[in-house]
Amino acid sequence: MKVAAFNAKKLGLRKVKNTKVCKYLIEIISQYSIVFILEVMDKTGKAQSCVSATHKNKICDNYEMVCSSALGRNGYKEKFVCFYREDEVQLRDQHQYEDNQPGDEDAFAREPLILRFNCPTTVIKDLVLIPVHTQPNDAEKELDELHDVVKIMRNKWKTSKPLLCLCAHFNSANPNCDSALHQTVTFASKL
Repeated sequence: MKVAAFNAKKLGLRKVKNTKVCKYLIEIISQYSIVFILEVMDKTGKAQSCVSATHKNKICDNYEMVCSSALGRNGYKEKFVCFYREDEVQLRDQHQYEDNQPGDEDAFAREPLILRFNCPTTVIKDLVLIPVHTQPNDAEKELDELHDVVKIMRNKWKTSKPLLCLCAHFNSANPNCDSALHQTVTFASKL
């Protein structure tokens, strides 16, 4: 089983209708059991549906798609889109994180869409994936907030230590983010 996530850089209908771009997207998706595409920017939902339909026609009809709601502040909105092979994994649950923790409201520019998969043919039977696309200026704060996301989801799903995986574009070029990222990963691994 292989899992991936990548930032498609403002993927919309115009990009998807470019046959070369669509061909590359399908090649990428086809290599993985689960793949997240970040920064899908299409209010209508036609872009991700177009990729899904083209993919099913050309490669394999075993893929399903899950899409977040439009996420972001002000006029900038994007979606997280996940394609997964239903013959390899089963989607058990999903949750669009609500960014309303008292004292820490609106910590995320784009709230994570958390997906929980059953993986019957692998050693890891219970897999939770958390896609994150942080804002460059808020990356440290958003990485810190991931602690709360992990705790809340473990409590909500009453999980006994599933494998947690952050599928992310951290935008963490500044040195302070290295520390926040390390603390987040360390924290998640201890739960």
